[in-house]
Amino acid sequence: MKTRKYFACSAALLWVLFLPVAEAHPASSTSPSTNREFAHPSEEDKALVRQIRRQLVKTKGIDASNLMVAAKGGTVLVRGAVSDAKQVSRIVDAVRGVPGVKAVVNELIVQPSQ
Repeated sequence: MKTRKYFACSAALLWVLFLPVAEAHPASSTSPSTNREFAHPSEEDKALVRQIRRQLVKTKGIDASNLMVAAKGGTVLVRGAVSDAKQVSRIVDAVRGVPGVKAVVNELIVQPSQ
């Protein structure tokens, strides 16, 4: 049981840190206009996303396993499902605390765990 939990946590961490932005969300759950706005990120945008992902993973009280992060010109899109409203606040605050973030587009959905 511990091995399975460790593997799941490790896989989630790797997904958050290394998954390319273009593959981070299924096409069916995204709006076409938002996808276009954050398409083709610059090297600076990619570096900003990496910084944000690191911050989210190390911030206590945040489960970053179901989050997608994209950036374009300092505007950051955060999308995904979280277990409670407190996580939404923590995530947005953590993202705003990363140098280079000018604005946050919050597309987080609260889905309480079963």
